[in-house]
Amino acid sequence: MRVHVVCGGGTGSKLLEMLHARGISFSAGILADQDSDALVCRKLGGEVVAAPPGTPAAPEVRARVLGQMRSSEALVLTPFAVGPNNLANLEIVREVSPPVPLYLVSGGDFSRRDYTGGVAGGIYRDLVARSQGQFPSAARLVEALFGPASPKRPTPALHVRSAGP
Repeated sequence: MRVHVVCGGGTGSKLLEMLHARGISFSAGILADQDSDALVCRKLGGEVVAAPPGTPAAPEVRARVLGQMRSSEALVLTPFAVGPNNLANLEIVREVSPPVPLYLVSGGDFSRRDYTGGVAGGIYRDLVARSQGQFPSAARLVEALFGPASPKRPTPALHVRSAGP
């Protein structure tokens, strides 16, 4: 099983950690090079499709993420803010789903995350209609798709700090 996570600004980190803990292959993007989700994805061994921050995705970046999404068995859209520079993420998801199943992690009122003058909102409503379901959290989505967590596979602690000198 391979999952492509469309995220940003830390909205996908927990999901990426849970997929990793279950041994599920994943990729993420399009993300800014130093986005916190990109850093977590790389640290966990996932593939990141990245672009320079503050710029729309170049055609070759769009083509690369399109290939990643098409080769995935599921797409997950997290509740990230959408502006002109990352609107391509929603456009490409709309292009590949269906046939690739789409799942959403809810994030409340989308209009509060839409910085495109409503363009992203229209695409998002279409994606909601196409999706296989919306989940209130990454944990609920992972449990619904892959079953309850096994006590034998604890979630790795990525942000552990040393308690002593």
